[in-house]
Amino acid sequence: MFESGTATRYGRGMSAHPVTLDEVAPGVERVNLSPYAVALPRHFGGTVDRPDLPYLVHLELDFDGDRVQCRKLTCRRRTDGAPITSEGMTKVRVAELVYLVADEAKAEVSTFFAPGGEQATVVTHEFEVPPPPAGRAGPGPEHLRALGVIYTTAYACGGSPRRAVMERMGLTRTTANRWIRLARDGGYLHGIGAGDDDGKHQTPA
Repeated sequence: MFESGTATRYGRGMSAHPVTLDEVAPGVERVNLSPYAVALPRHFGGTVDRPDLPYLVHLELDFDGDRVQCRKLTCRRRTDGAPITSEGMTKVRVAELVYLVADEAKAEVSTFFAPGGEQATVVTHEFEVPPPPAGRAGPGPEHLRALGVIYTTAYACGGSPRRAVMERMGLTRTTANRWIRLARDGGYLHGIGAGDDDGKHQTPA
C-alpha cells in the first residue's frame, strides 16, 4: 500500500522532529478533519527518526474522520545502533509518534462536485501555521483556525492537544490556554469543546 517517500519533512514548531512520509497510494481517499477544509489520507504512514528514539520507527495509520489509529508499527535497528529490547521499547511513545506523522500528513484541501455529481477532494497545499501576531496583538482568525486544526489533530491521535498547540505555535502554557479558550469561544474547536484545555473530558461535580 505504501511506497517509500523521497523527501524528508520536519515537524515545525519549537521542537523539530524528522518525519519521512510514505507516498500515499493512488486512489486513497482524503478524509476531512471537519470542518477546517484540512484532510488526512484514509490510509497513510511514515518513519520517525528522532535523536531520543533508540530505533527508527515506521507507522501505518488509518483515519476514519474521528480518530487516527495505528494499524502497524515497526521498529528497525539503526546502523551500529543498539539492539531492540523491551527496555528500549519503553521509549517508543506510540500516541506521540502517531501525532507527529499525522501532523505532517495533513493538507489543505478543496472539495467540489465532479461531472456526474460525485464529490471529489483535491489537495491545494500543505497546512502551514501562520506567523505570530505582531507586537502585542492577540490572535487573529487565521491563528485560531490553525490552533483548531492542531488541537483537533492531536485529539484525534490520542495525544496532548495543549502540548501540540504550544510546540507548533511557539506558545507558553499560559498563552496556549488563553488562545484555546478564545478558539473554543469563537467556534474554532468544533465538537470537542466539552473538555478542559488539554482535551480531557471533565467529570461533572
